[in-house]
Amino acid sequence: MLELSILIKSARENHGITQVDLARRAGVSLPTLQKIEAGQANPTIGIAEKILESLSFKIELKPIPVDWDRLSAYGAALTTFRETKKIIYSQEELLHLIYAGANEIQHRTVFGDQERKKEALQGLLLAIKTHYPSFFKRYFSKSKRITDFIDQKKITGKILKLRRYSLSYLAQYL
Repeated sequence: MLELSILIKSARENHGITQVDLARRAGVSLPTLQKIEAGQANPTIGIAEKILESLSFKIELKPIPVDWDRLSAYGAALTTFRETKKIIYSQEELLHLIYAGANEIQHRTVFGDQERKKEALQGLLLAIKTHYPSFFKRYFSKSKRITDFIDQKKITGKILKLRRYSLSYLAQYL
């Protein structure tokens, strides 16, 4: 939040307006604005958006691009990934890549080979669900997005093949 407080204060000063003027324009109380600028408040996105729009800024949330090559190193059957250097695998990175990949596919930000990436991710998730059920239950079972990815009605022979491919990689680090 420190960067937000610096940004707001700097932009306000560059606009040549006082805290009172900015609070009025943004529709927030003066004490709220003062605490935000001092880095003592944790504003909601709505409050931050009001203040920033008054200063000609826009908050934009967008997914972080997924490193699909890295996800293939974890077993998503996207390439014939066989890197020779030592790779340090982490469950945290795997979780991040899976959730980011599912998010990217759901929001249709992947173009061209979206179906191939979706099937590779489904194969990887199915492998985790069937061979590492406690890991799946702990990290994925409460996510509707993830469980929808491997809904039994959507499992094809191709996804079952991709699941077998993923298993050979998963055995290395799960």
